[in-house]
Amino acid sequence: MKYGHIPGSLLLPADWLLVSRIPKVLRSKKELEQIALGAGIPADRNKEIIALCDTAHFASLGFWVLEGVLGYKNVRLYDGSLVEYSRFPLPLERYTWPSAAGTGVKTIAPLPSVRPLPRTPEPTTPFVIEEDEGC
Repeated sequence: MKYGHIPGSLLLPADWLLVSRIPKVLRSKKELEQIALGAGIPADRNKEIIALCDTAHFASLGFWVLEGVLGYKNVRLYDGSLVEYSRFPLPLERYTWPSAAGTGVKTIAPLPSVRPLPRTPEPTTPFVIEEDEGC
């Protein structure tokens, strides 16, 4: 419905936290600290931080790195997602990069109203998970 980021939020992509190889592994603690500080995460380990992402898949990695590896004391994980947040009449800002000459951050006006999606009726037949020889 709309796109952008929550005003005041910072960008810390999961890919920045991992070494690009197969299998992917976590970067060193020193590298992770430099990346976090470079992304704007405060050096104050008691500052409140809420980790979230577009679809609530990758935020847990940011949460774990900040709390479990770097020792931040007040990190929480938003159990929803930006997809959910953007359905409500809440503010979002669009990123613009320095190479986009003459432009700055633009605020997107909230939608006037959002109705919940209709619920799909429960299936009449049970859902079955079949075991695979590889499981």
